[in-house]
Amino acid sequence: MKPILYLLFAALIISGCKKNHQDPQKHSVDVYISGTSVGDVDHWETIAGYWKNGVLTTVDDPAHKSEGYGITVKDNDVYVVGATFDPVKRIMVAAYWKNGAVNLLPGDGNHSSEATSIIINNSDIYIAGSSYLQGEEWERKDVSAVYWKNGERHVMGAFYNVGIEVKGNDIYSAGAMPYAYAKYRAIFWKNGIVTDLAPGQDAYVKDIYIQGNDVYVLGQVKTTAWYAGTYWKNGIPVQLLPDTASFFPRSIVAVNSDVYVGFDVSSGDHSIPYYWKNGNMIKVAESGYIAGLAVNGEDVYVCGILTNNIFPLAFYSVNGVAKPLDGAFLDLETQSKKYATTSGIVIVKH
Repeated sequence: MKPILYLLFAALIISGCKKNHQDPQKHSVDVYISGTSVGDVDHWETIAGYWKNGVLTTVDDPAHKSEGYGITVKDNDVYVVGATFDPVKRIMVAAYWKNGAVNLLPGDGNHSSEATSIIINNSDIYIAGSSYLQGEEWERKDVSAVYWKNGERHVMGAFYNVGIEVKGNDIYSAGAMPYAYAKYRAIFWKNGIVTDLAPGQDAYVKDIYIQGNDVYVLGQVKTTAWYAGTYWKNGIPVQLLPDTASFFPRSIVAVNSDVYVGFDVSSGDHSIPYYWKNGNMIKVAESGYIAGLAVNGEDVYVCGILTNNIFPLAFYSVNGVAKPLDGAFLDLETQSKKYATTSGIVIVKH
């Protein structure tokens, strides 16, 4: 694994199921957050897991490297999606864990894959992810978007898959399709039909969300100097911030007429995490990254990484008040360094 801490943070923050599909009525809630923890960064052994109300539960064998990218909760069952390491083939294998029991998802058997988003529609389990047609372990090239329905693999096309949504008999996805060196097309996928959201422009997508008959896709579009934070509502673009801002979108949720976006803004040598509601920016912390966002009534929940500490901390916040998560600290007495990074958040009402 790469020895630079922030490279792993970036990789894990990019991925994952970002949102919560819940009725907006406010009740007492449980907060579930997916992510990855490292018991000791001197050895870089990562393990997939989730937090319930701030308490960490790991879901894979500590002897194997694994990463958690997304989460959902159905009835009393907790599902985490991600990837686990095959030490024989030396590849990462897409997987999901149900209440801690691992289920490997089929790939081509020779190349790495990962699961990044999960939706349960009635009794059907839909999981989105990507396969990488070259490279071992974390070397990921020649991407192919895939989804699994009840474990059956379907290839969607040559793009980075950011998520999956299901409405009736329709399956929706979105992602970034490479078309030149370091250039991408922002695409929307519905039942096998691909739509270019920003024709002729360098752009990419980070998230997808459906509310009623409206489809929201979150991403960025290259301007003269920067990538402008943008979401598309039914294909119509809405720019979030002036294109002078270095903006990194992470997650989008719509509730009735309100639109919420979690994002980071670059400021010198660090990033500042925010969420956006109908044009208003709310700062979450002085330094860090957003990974996921969920809304319950008037309460806005985000998860991510705080970087204004002795050691980066996994956190979640409610209405801008940040709270550290279990399993991320620097023990000054033993000098044991532990950290965790988050990828998605779900709110479950009682």
